[in-house]
Amino acid sequence: MNQYDITQRAAVITGGAQGIGYAVAQRAVRSVRRPRHVLSVT
Repeated sequence: MNQYDITQRAAVITGGAQGIGYAVAQRAVRSVRRPRHVLSVT
């Protein structure tokens, strides 16, 4: 898998409830030491 250094960066991920968006969101959360904000609106 490709690994990107996203330290000192911000990410906005939409469509993270399921499928590819969910996988992207999970990967982003695991890629940083301390996630700042995780918001879920259903």
